[in-house]
Amino acid sequence: MIKRLGAFFNNFTTGVPVIRSNTGGAKDQIEHGQDGLIFESEDTNALCEHLKFLLNDKQERLKIGQKGRKKA
Repeated sequence: MIKRLGAFFNNFTTGVPVIRSNTGGAKDQIEHGQDGLIFESEDTNALCEHLKFLLNDKQERLKIGQKGRKKA
């Protein structure tokens, strides 16, 4: 588990929003819509929607990325 936590925080330090499936402890480490986005495992439509959301909304993309960076 410690190794997984390190991976989350490495991703947060980049300032790029994190999008993860709800497996492997993501729900415990990411606050959906605040410092990252979570989708149900194997729900590719939700993943696509999260990607489109971030691509189309620069302000939200920057906000989520900054909050993740602060968390790290």
